Amino acid sequence: MRGRFGGPSFCSVLSVHTERSEMPEASIPAEQVRLILNLARR
Repeated sequence: MRGRFGGPSFCSVLSVHTERSEMPEASIPAEQVRLILNLARR
């Protein structure tokens, strides 16, 4: 995912959610995912 998005903030947030839950996709709401993607695109 690092090469795909290329956003260090996205990777850090993803790692934080991974520590909280084994499946971050299930715990992260769709709206939050969009927000993270927008920040990573900048």
